[in-house]
Amino acid sequence: MNNLSAELERAGVTAAEAGRLLRRGRAYTARALSGESEFTFGEVVALRNAFFPGSKLEYLLSERESGQINSG
Repeated sequence: MNNLSAELERAGVTAAEAGRLLRRGRAYTARALSGESEFTFGEVVALRNAFFPGSKLEYLLSERESGQINSG
């Protein structure tokens, strides 16, 4: 699980909510969140902008979980 998926889960953002933002179905979004498939770069940017505007893309895309959003 990458940090984006972990942070969305910590924030209580459901696959359905993320899917609505991305104009994608819940199943597509759930697969991407679980690591079965991947979000496009544009989708990652949209999710970051909507839910974690101060976070670095490098942090959200990394596989390492630190337990906090890196906003600096």
